[in-house]
Amino acid sequence: MKKFSEVSVLYRDALPAPTEFIWYQCDPRELSLPLALRGNQPLCAWIISANIKAEVDLSLLKFASDLLTIAPSVFADCPSDCFSVLVIRFTHGQDARIPVFVAATRELPREQKLFPLGSEDIATFRFPNGESVGPFESDGGLPLTYDFRDKKFGNTARLKLGNPRPINIPCARCLRMTLKGDGSYHRISVRFNNGYDSTVYSSNTILLDFDDIRTIEFAIPAEVVLPLALNDVIRIVCSPGNRAQTGRLVLYDITVSVDQPDTSVHNSEDMQPSASLTYFPAPKMPVGQSSVLSEIPSRLIWAMASDPARSAIFSCATSEGSPTLFYRPLGSDTEFLSVAPVTEHGYETEDGCRIAVCYHKFYLYDLTPDTAYEYRLNDGPLQSFRTFPADPNEFSVMFLEDVQIGNRPVFFERLERILAKEAAEIKWPCFMMTLGDIVHSPDSAVEYERILTACGEHFQKMPVAVTVGNHEYSDYDLFDIFARRHAMPEGADLGLGGAAYSFTVGNYTFFAVSLVSGDLYPQYLDRLDKALQECHSKWKIVFLHCSPYTGQGGFFKHRMMVAPILERGGVDIVFSGHSHIYIRASVWEDKAVAPEDGILYLTMGAAGHRMFTNDRGFWQDYVYGSYEEERTDSDGMPDPTCSTAKFSTDSVELSVRTLSGKTIDHVIVRK
Repeated sequence: MKKFSEVSVLYRDALPAPTEFIWYQCDPRELSLPLALRGNQPLCAWIISANIKAEVDLSLLKFASDLLTIAPSVFADCPSDCFSVLVIRFTHGQDARIPVFVAATRELPREQKLFPLGSEDIATFRFPNGESVGPFESDGGLPLTYDFRDKKFGNTARLKLGNPRPINIPCARCLRMTLKGDGSYHRISVRFNNGYDSTVYSSNTILLDFDDIRTIEFAIPAEVVLPLALNDVIRIVCSPGNRAQTGRLVLYDITVSVDQPDTSVHNSEDMQPSASLTYFPAPKMPVGQSSVLSEIPSRLIWAMASDPARSAIFSCATSEGSPTLFYRPLGSDTEFLSVAPVTEHGYETEDGCRIAVCYHKFYLYDLTPDTAYEYRLNDGPLQSFRTFPADPNEFSVMFLEDVQIGNRPVFFERLERILAKEAAEIKWPCFMMTLGDIVHSPDSAVEYERILTACGEHFQKMPVAVTVGNHEYSDYDLFDIFARRHAMPEGADLGLGGAAYSFTVGNYTFFAVSLVSGDLYPQYLDRLDKALQECHSKWKIVFLHCSPYTGQGGFFKHRMMVAPILERGGVDIVFSGHSHIYIRASVWEDKAVAPEDGILYLTMGAAGHRMFTNDRGFWQDYVYGSYEEERTDSDGMPDPTCSTAKFSTDSVELSVRTLSGKTIDHVIVRK
């Protein structure tokens, strides 16, 4: 299909063929493989194996017509019967990593035992929360107990077996585990990680509907990049409607094999969406007095309305009382119109206490398009806002994602600089799009107040369209605090998924989609599917926190269940956060495609100090931020992302830079 008439991008990664290569010590020859340079030039290369990390002379690598030829001497000192990785750094994007199994003979191993090994130390077997497992039973099994009533486990109990267990056979496709089940109807899975860069891959899940000893199979995903190691040996995921909150499994044996598993990676049990979140009782905390809230309204935010040309929404907070908003056309001598708020009451935390907060939202209707208004809260100072034109030919957006500063004053100052830099590059009409995790602690009154102090001028000069992140989730308040703090357009879904809504500007309809974890809610997905298909705008833009196609934190369920909904609904671009790195991907039907042929997925980096490396995915077309020098400025400080976009009748133009001025990407999409 041809989704866009034209797509222009600044950079693309060099792309090696995703093939497993074998080099035989008994018959040393050149190794040739396809490698799409895509405008890149090699800078340096090195080889990594179990006992060496050595620089490789580029003269031993020949690049011609998208074919790479590797001289035999590159692998001469590598140990046999295990993987070595040839890493080539190019001018842009990620390193090209080429895994090669160095075989001693033509007789290749077909199976490898991962557990138990002869030198196992029971002291290393622990759940991540510190609870020990074992000791071994008389028949050699290792007992694994879990308790989902305990917050330490949350929704998932994970077992690690000491040091990573590398998979040292080529073409590994199946992991077999001998296990005694508990009939709990929870689900179990395993996770693998790449030995070079710790990219994590998840397997299919299997239902614990048995209480005898069975050998079960987990498929090693087709998109994995070797070499691999077993990461979480067992992940026990609490399933809604399960029969037990506690359980006990017994592990006997783990092997990997080149045989294809009988279990499908896409089994239906794995794809069933959940319908609830784990809820824990609120902690017992004293009730205190806030140092940041009072009867005077604060936290003033101008929120995006469903029709920003004819309506406006404002929110604020107080410690008590109920303010009134007064407004009229700017410069008019008519009487002010008054608007009473919709008020909700809740609690946040401050200095170890729970403080009472009154959240107020004001909805202004029947406004005139492209008109300036003045307003005030109670008898406070006058401020102004302007409605959007009824059908703008062009408008701008500035992005804010993954701030999560906590209590670090230096980064609040840098946040102010990020927003000032973005604001200088856009013009009215415009709005701000947040992509989740604006705070690190979901209920901290002080952190939220400081964030708004740094952002406040911009949060009041343009409407803000918010979406929920996983750090805006609380074990005992779910997404309630986020929904109370932020005003959403009329008809917003404030259910389990956080907050979902849509609004239209000109030829564009924007959908805020609530995806923050592996939990999916059937009723919400059905409504999203219907809303997208009933929308007839020329452009459909989705913004969310956790994208189906991103870096760290990507979720297999989102790829299998959410991406098809976006494709059926005609979505053009998806903006996301969560992975704290910039990633561009073009995907259709779970396959990487040319930029003009699929949905454009853009993970927009981070505006805070936390920068992550990348979990590789087959869909990634270009990645920025994998290297330390990309994530830091000349002073060694984190170099956050500054991004803006210009939307016109037939095109979207995205500009992505760092705070220090490094150019990350420039994308133009025409339709």
